[in-house]
Order: sequence, then structure tokens, then C-alpha cells
Amino acid sequence: MVVPKRVLVGGSSVLDCQWQEENDKFYSVKWYQASNEFYRFTPSAPIQIQIFDPQTLKVDPMRSLGGRVLINNVTLEAAGPFHCEVSADSPTFHTASLHANLSVVDPPDNPPLIQGVRSQYLAGDWVDLTCTSEGSNPHPLLFFSVNDEPVPEDWLDTQIDQTNYKGLSDSILRLRFPLLPSILKEEGYARVKCSSIIPDIYYEESIDVITTLPPFQASVQDGASNTSEGLQ
Repeated sequence: MVVPKRVLVGGSSVLDCQWQEENDKFYSVKWYQASNEFYRFTPSAPIQIQIFDPQTLKVDPMRSLGGRVLINNVTLEAAGPFHCEVSADSPTFHTASLHANLSVVDPPDNPPLIQGVRSQYLAGDWVDLTCTSEGSNPHPLLFFSVNDEPVPEDWLDTQIDQTNYKGLSDSILRLRFPLLPSILKEEGYARVKCSSIIPDIYYEESIDVITTLPPFQASVQDGASNTSEGLQ
């Protein structure tokens, strides 16, 4: 039996149940979603193919035959346990069944969003950012990197995953670190990337740049500020 482990929402999926005739003569094959039969193939019957169309599945009758079933426009409701049941004809009427689970993936519509970046920083400032990915099933894994290097775990809060009003997952990851000189490129910036991943199915990333003031400009601004305070 073949049932894909993961299928994208709106996509198609082929379910395939094969058998070998030995001493028993084949009679029928049936497909079930949970306990609900949705497809039956009985070659000796006047109507060989019967489809009991549940609301959660759209079986393509023109491209389904034998134990092979094509499902179109897969929805989240299609996720769950499936099993096929093969029955022998008389005199034994032996029955065998196999079980598998189907997962349906609804990835985010948009790339992850990095928030909290200020227009400019000074070396030594604290950078406090969040990365948000909205509307996904299952929730994605969020990863931060700085200058294409994975960040230390103590820079990160635990990822938060919450179910929104659509029943999908909104995820957020917080990154906080001091802008040390060792982090900055020669030009005085650091490149922050957030990646949103559902293994084998989905990958998107967003990039933002942490920009620092040149040392001379920073010292002039500090001096101007101190002078103004003195005049007051």
C-alpha cells in the first residue's frame, strides 16, 4: 500500500493498494478514511467502481481503477488515517487490510517577517528582533542567522506557536544580542536572516540589515548633544 506521508493543500494524491492472488480468488478492494468507506472496486460486479464521496475527499473517477485512487484538491480535512481492505472470493472470503496516515500541509502564504530593526545602531547596542510566520499547518521551524552563521541558543527565546481563528498556526521567534565589534562587517553592518522551514515541503527566508553609525559621526552627534545640554 502506498499513501504519501505529506500532501500540499490543493494538490493531488495517489493512494495505491496492490495485492497478489495466490490460492484465493480476488473479490474486491475497498478504501477507507478513518472508518468511512469512500471507494470500492469489485471487478465481478455490474458496477465495478463505486465512489462514496465524503465531503473531505474528491475522488477522480476517470483516473481511479483497481486499488489505485486519485484524490484531487486535497484539503486539511483529508488528513488522518487511511486503510485499504482486500477481500477474496468464495469459498474462503479472506480479508486483509493495511493502514497508513496522511498528513496535509498548508504552508504560509508569505515569507517570514522580521520586525524590530532600528534605522541605525551604535556598536555595543542591543539588537532585539522578532521573526513571525503566519498561517501554516503544521507550524514551521524558524531559524535566525547573523552574517550567515547560526546564532547561539542563548540569543533566542523559545519559539511560540499559536492557533489563529482559521485553525492555522502563527509562529514567532525572538532574537536578542549585543552588537559587538566582532559581529560587524568592515563596513559597519550585520546581516540578519530568518528562515521558515517545513522539512521537505517549504522554505522561505527574509533578510534585514543592522546598520551602525560610523565612529566619527557618532562622536560628533554625541558632542552636539552634550553641547546643547550645556547651553540649556
